Amino acid sequence: MNLGLWVHSTSYEKAVNTVINRARQGASRGVYAVASHMVVQARKSASYKQIINRADLAIPDGRSIAALMRISGALDQSQVCGPDLMPYLCQEAEKMGVKVGFFGVWKLTL
Repeated sequence: MNLGLWVHSTSYEKAVNTVINRARQGASRGVYAVASHMVVQARKSASYKQIINRADLAIPDGRSIAALMRISGALDQSQVCGPDLMPYLCQEAEKMGVKVGFFGVWKLTL
């Protein structure tokens, strides 16, 4: 779905499967949780837009993003909130023996 940014039509289950499968391929991948402010920033900065559009997976983190996707034809699209995705992702990664890494967090958060 193109809102100035490419956002993938996905669900929690599909997003987890995509991330785990690609991680098992052994390459670093970019996953972004797209909210409204990112769409605005992408309109202001071509380089920012390019970074997000190169993501391996861009999930509809914001409710407004999911709503725009439904209006644009992804009728069953719901919000896939990044913080809500993480426990599912970590649980599946542990089951599958896949390592996960976090960028920009404090030890207290972990």
